[in-house]
Amino acid sequence: MAERPLPPGYGGSDALDRRLAALLGRGGTRETIGSSREGRPIQAYRWGVVDAPAVLVISLLHPMEWIGLETHLALLENLLLDADPATPSPPAILSIPVANPDGFARVETSLRNGRPRWVRGNAARVDINRNFSVGHRARPSLLSWWPLYRPGPSALSEPETAAIAAWIRGKPVQLSLSLHSFGRQVFMPPARAWRPLPGTASMAAAALTATAESGYRPGQLGRWSPFFRAHGTEIDFLHEATRAPAFLVEISRGGFGRWGAQRLLQPFCLFNPPRPDREIARILPVLRRLAITDGRD
Repeated sequence: MAERPLPPGYGGSDALDRRLAALLGRGGTRETIGSSREGRPIQAYRWGVVDAPAVLVISLLHPMEWIGLETHLALLENLLLDADPATPSPPAILSIPVANPDGFARVETSLRNGRPRWVRGNAARVDINRNFSVGHRARPSLLSWWPLYRPGPSALSEPETAAIAAWIRGKPVQLSLSLHSFGRQVFMPPARAWRPLPGTASMAAAALTATAESGYRPGQLGRWSPFFRAHGTEIDFLHEATRAPAFLVEISRGGFGRWGAQRLLQPFCLFNPPRPDREIARILPVLRRLAITDGRD
């Protein structure tokens, strides 16, 4: 069977390597911080002075959400390659473009061979955005059948989350941005509780300013609905580990109903818009405003 092209605007692993190589030429460094369940390297990147206050950007915790990866790369390019020298930039950048390399590889294979596949977790089918150590809860046995709630047997049980957590602890992060899809919302912690945390109001004010006229809405993730709580998330971990503002950004409105009838069976199309360039142009100013103001009002 002939290999199929990836959807327009989505680059896959080869384009990712090319774009990161160009960015590394701007004074960046790359570090392997761990390995996935299947032995793929988990790569982290740094630009700027070591130990300087940094903006941290993470994407592809959920591997079908490629709009997050495309936005991540576009933000790095904006800050490092395309930025107006008259406008401020963050003093340093920390980046984990592919937090779930096994899941990313599975989704790319699915797209290239034309076989639809739902991939939310890692190779052990654990949702690694429910496996962090702040507020983690093991799944009740009554929910063992439910495919969307697999937090792992214990906090940081997965090599991906363990590597990310170990790398982040102790670093001078002044702002964290975790890029997901979909909903056009900028969420702040806590995700695990209804009650706000100290600093939530300041983050909300910064998000409200940054999202003005963008079509994105700020809010506390734990208040997304009266019955929604997310335990073991990266946003709660990042806020506690860094003692700095942390935002989870749900990029785009997804792609349901916009890809055409032939794509209705491909889960990738639910999570990603058919014109990623348009959505990136919408969200990029929001992320840049948060980055240069370090997420404070």
